[in-house]
Amino acid sequence: AAMNGALAWAMLKKAREHRSMALEADARHLFTDVWTSAGVVLGLLAASAVSCADAATIAIINLDAPGEGFNDTTVIDEADGFAPGTTLGNKRLAVFQEAASIWAAKLQSNIEIRISARFDPLDCSGGSAILGSAGPGAVAFGYPGLPYADTDYAIAAAEAISNQAILPGNQFQVVARFSSSIDVGCLAGWSFWYGTQRFPSNLNNRILLLPLVLHELAHAFGFASFACISTTACG
Repeated sequence: AAMNGALAWAMLKKAREHRSMALEADARHLFTDVWTSAGVVLGLLAASAVSCADAATIAIINLDAPGEGFNDTTVIDEADGFAPGTTLGNKRLAVFQEAASIWAAKLQSNIEIRISARFDPLDCSGGSAILGSAGPGAVAFGYPGLPYADTDYAIAAAEAISNQAILPGNQFQVVARFSSSIDVGCLAGWSFWYGTQRFPSNLNNRILLLPLVLHELAHAFGFASFACISTTACG
């Protein structure tokens, strides 16, 4: 969150220097993510203090094709805690598995949470980039067993609360998509840091992937707002 805050501040400064409304919008959006990340951290700390329930089960389903994303065979050796020769794809998968493990220890659900996960080339330029996103694979509205009939629930939350599997077994409670473009230098030299136990000696131009994945998964589990803009089809 601190690093994203610094990046957002730098982007906002540049936006004002160049009078770029697009860059200013990106900066302000990043600021909102900083506050969301802070809320996620506080929520996890609070949950760890009061929860003694069994961990949820979270499965990462790799949807990348051979040679890309989680299957990228590129080797980038650095002091990130991984053994020499570990592929980029395996590092990405390790980060997702660590994030899933952290969330699983805090969530209470008897229904397996399946995450559709992939890395793809996403929009990226020298001044801004889409780093990644995650959201519910579906929402539940008015389903039996939910406390509020007029409320949309992220599907993972709905299944946990109602203690029932709502989605068919081949569908996903969470859909996650992250950028494979960052590591090829599209963002003015910035790149992902894949270490889960170690921080880089120099944080300049590094984006910590683990906090980012934790943050985005929070949206998928229900830290999100749902709105219908139709005047006839919202129920």
